[in-house]
Amino acid sequence: MRAMRTTIGVVLMLGAAGCASNASKAAGPAPVENEDTSGGIPVVVDNQNLQDMNIYFVRNGSRSLIGRASPMTTSTITIPAALAPADLRVALVAVPIGGNRPFVLPSTVVPSGQRIYWTIGTDPSMSTVSTGE
Repeated sequence: MRAMRTTIGVVLMLGAAGCASNASKAAGPAPVENEDTSGGIPVVVDNQNLQDMNIYFVRNGSRSLIGRASPMTTSTITIPAALAPADLRVALVAVPIGGNRPFVLPSTVVPSGQRIYWTIGTDPSMSTVSTGE
């Protein structure tokens, strides 16, 4: 009986340790805000909204978190080269943290060596996008 309790205790501790290590991963990666593109596609996000935004790269219906844009700031987030599509078409979604109305960037062609300039307005209809150097 005592051996069984010890075994159960060890299993519970290992399970809790596994959950704790996964919890830190579930929070998502830290925002990528640097100018080193390393073959990726830089996205300059001007978040004029009052909420923090999680920025996702969308490919084939799947979202990949690439960073976070703070409210009322401009930041540069890089789409990693491993995610960059060969056809240069980029689709992004900004989801307000604690909100439910996403801001969708329609599929945009980004010529090689250029970046995306995305202004997130206070309302999705007030958002704009362009590409350039």
